[in-house]
Amino acid sequence: MGFLRIMLHALAFQLILILPFSEPSWNPQGASLLLGAVVPAFAPIVAIIIMMDVMMCKVSQSDSLDEQIKLSYRNIVRANLVTAFLLFAFWLASFREALL
Repeated sequence: MGFLRIMLHALAFQLILILPFSEPSWNPQGASLLLGAVVPAFAPIVAIIIMMDVMMCKVSQSDSLDEQIKLSYRNIVRANLVTAFLLFAFWLASFREALL
């Protein structure tokens, strides 16, 4: 995995660690702005970017003739899907009360 992909996964795992402490609110003020508005809004954007990376990996995988490169892309796709699923699950858990 390249540097940008590693940084994207690091950002996603930081959001996964922060999301249980965020409480989405409709009018956050002051310090609660970060946990109440920014983190819950930023998590789905990161998940979408990870899914775009999955799409580009599948395109590159289908374009490659080397089996080693195809295996590498397959592993990257798995890591991306696990990371995006975890991020989305934690995001849904933090929004559970707001959605019901």
